[in-house]
Amino acid sequence: MKGSFHRWLAIRTLPITGRNQVICLEWAREHVNWTQEQWYSILWTNETWITGGRYTSTWVTRRAREELDPTCIVEKHQRKRGRMFWGCFYGDLQGPGIFWEKCWESINSESYCVHTVPIIHGYRELCCGDSINLKLMQDRAPEHAAGDTRTELQGRGIQVNQ
Repeated sequence: MKGSFHRWLAIRTLPITGRNQVICLEWAREHVNWTQEQWYSILWTNETWITGGRYTSTWVTRRAREELDPTCIVEKHQRKRGRMFWGCFYGDLQGPGIFWEKCWESINSESYCVHTVPIIHGYRELCCGDSINLKLMQDRAPEHAAGDTRTELQGRGIQVNQ
């Protein structure tokens, strides 16, 4: 039966503000016609928290293709317990990843520049050298956007994609 309801697992995602929704949509519209070569010139990075414990699934009743309807999404909130993992990739190549060591303490511009930026720089040099103008794509986390971080990246010849 077309349009009938079924049980589905709800998508779990972090809540996104209205402002960030606008920013993301604008960015997507600006890049919708990019070529594969352009997409392959970006070094994509992100972090996630890995926590132990019981995980449960939430089921919703919805129609097909309604999975992104806000009523069918369960917001997950970051808990800064467990271990933080940072990783990257570009094109179809998996890059390095690191677990944030507890002895490094909190993640801020200084610790990000000491522990993560050298990994980014080394990977860029190892896989690309000067053959590809690889640009770094990060989120707007405070440690990424800080002036010290931008200065460190610039000093290492790493261009950040806006």
